[in-house]
Amino acid sequence: MTSLLLWSCLLGKAQVNRLIEDARGCTSAEECTLVPGRSCEFGCWIPVNEAEADNVQQAIDDYEASTEGICAVTCEPKPDVDCISSHCVAVHDVD
Repeated sequence: MTSLLLWSCLLGKAQVNRLIEDARGCTSAEECTLVPGRSCEFGCWIPVNEAEADNVQQAIDDYEASTEGICAVTCEPKPDVDCISSHCVAVHDVD
């Protein structure tokens, strides 16, 4: 039973990651936004196309609810977001 639950979680995480990857497409920085991941599963800030942000947030929330929030992370301040090579990406300041 434990291995079935683990496999289900891994499959669910893979589906959310696929959704995130599919949601990253862009043609300009104005199309991009950041969705808070708030977990070690997906990181702190997930860059996606604004049109897909609600879908991505819902998928992350549903996944985390099904796994009872396996782990949380302390997130750094929100980075900037840009469209680079047709993908939304987080841009962190480097001092």
